[in-house]
Amino acid sequence: LGSDSGWRVGFVGIGVGCLLIAGTAAIWLPESKVWQAARSAPARSAEGAARVPVDAALVRGGLFLTLCTTGVFAASYSYITFAPTFLREVAGASLTTSTLVLTVGTLLGIASYLVAGALSDRVGRRRATLGACVVGVLGFGAFALLASGSPVLAIVALMGPAIGYAGFGVLGTWISEYYPTRFRAF
Repeated sequence: LGSDSGWRVGFVGIGVGCLLIAGTAAIWLPESKVWQAARSAPARSAEGAARVPVDAALVRGGLFLTLCTTGVFAASYSYITFAPTFLREVAGASLTTSTLVLTVGTLLGIASYLVAGALSDRVGRRRATLGACVVGVLGFGAFALLASGSPVLAIVALMGPAIGYAGFGVLGTWISEYYPTRFRAF
């Protein structure tokens, strides 16, 4: 296939794998009982509809959660897109070393999701999200300060941003708990 098309094969393989997983999940996993109950609730007229009141606190919270989610995605995308180039071009790491560093970073990121999710069950969604954000800011800050020094220190500091988007472990649950089912079901 050559170097010009070889990377495309990887993306096609990932896409096909995702479709297989999604199709299998759609067949094997049952629908949420909460969603089914909300979906099968009898429709009512506009005057008699059992609507969830939209108040200022719900809108403020929704905007905050949207900003949090955007921030976590921005942090993760900046790490995912910038780290490979930094490792190869600035730190002078080999392709093998870069792959190893990014794999370790990804595994640390996954572990941080699990830790943040479990922590949110103990201390609450707000505190866990705040903690994840603080870790992320410290991680990006440490990387910014250490990136111009020793390549080894920069590579170690690069793990901070990988851990820093632990908010993914909290935000999905928090959003689903925050919005009433009637908002999410239709």
